[in-house]
Amino acid sequence: MLENWDTKPDGNLLIGPAIGWDTAIAPMTGLLRLRYAHTEEQFEKGGTAVQVVLTAVQARMLSEDLRKMADSLDADNLPRGTKQ
Repeated sequence: MLENWDTKPDGNLLIGPAIGWDTAIAPMTGLLRLRYAHTEEQFEKGGTAVQVVLTAVQARMLSEDLRKMADSLDADNLPRGTKQ
């Protein structure tokens, strides 16, 4: 599942916390700017960003995947014996 993800030289995943995002509408597309940081120094400077263009279908698919991830995270954090 994670075989295509970027890794550090030691083999661990190259990840950084999301520190914000912005969206905008352009003709026939949506724009997403996701800010993140790999280091404390980057974080203090506001991070770095990736900017992507999404179609309506892609935006819906992304939002559904993010909702499923959030639901899974919520379920993982429920006290034992609790049902959602």
